[in-house]
Amino acid sequence: MSEEKISANENIGTRQKIELHLAITELMLDLKGEGTVEALAEKIGVPRKRLANNFKEYQKHLKGEDVSQSTDLRWELDPLIGVADKLKIHVSDIIHAAEDVLEGLPPWFHVRISSNASPRTREELVNVFLEAAGCRTYAMEDPLGVRRERRSFKHGKRTLFSQDAVPSLKTFVDVVLGNSHLQEFRDAYEDGTITSVDAYRALKGIIDSVIGNIEDIGTKTGVLDFVNLLLNNREDLTTKIVSEVHCLLKQKDPKPRSGKEKAKKR
Repeated sequence: MSEEKISANENIGTRQKIELHLAITELMLDLKGEGTVEALAEKIGVPRKRLANNFKEYQKHLKGEDVSQSTDLRWELDPLIGVADKLKIHVSDIIHAAEDVLEGLPPWFHVRISSNASPRTREELVNVFLEAAGCRTYAMEDPLGVRRERRSFKHGKRTLFSQDAVPSLKTFVDVVLGNSHLQEFRDAYEDGTITSVDAYRALKGIIDSVIGNIEDIGTKTGVLDFVNLLLNNREDLTTKIVSEVHCLLKQKDPKPRSGKEKAKKR
């Protein structure tokens, strides 16, 4: 292998590592929410200055600046072990969550949708729908207990939906997913033909096309208004979900399955 190719491969590896560290930082910012850097630093056992510098480098990255040479951005194993221990997950789950972020999924997507729900169940599918609707407060509301500390909005993302809004949203979503026309969607999710990632991306695209940008709507309307907006467009949502599911299933399995084949696969 030529020296040029070796150098190129090393650069790719370095870039991937930087992207992973950036994604881990985004996970930590999500845990911090509107709480302070000090509170998060204390909880995860990282010096406040080091954590603050890490977040500053992340902000530089968002502005398009090159942070590839920054040592403040790098995450070491010890703090990740501490976070994993506090969240009652494995360090590998943090790495997988960071990889999800790199794939364009919300921070802690798989950790959240599995909260109080078994894999590939209707309960989990409801959680996936909530994710697609921009609701993160149904799970992991404040796992490290830092968001109740003095608020700092500098690095935190604003929460669109309060905890009080979750029951109304869940009830609505459960009604939508219970529609008889979506039986094929529920079956395909249950047997794993449609994954949680497939479902999230499909539902997010549908909600954005029917309702509009969730974050823009969230700043202009209250939660009740948002739920009413969803209710008023329920038929359109259902129709588009059915259409998208047909497309997904056709891509995954061009041959239509009979009822017996579906049952056998499950």
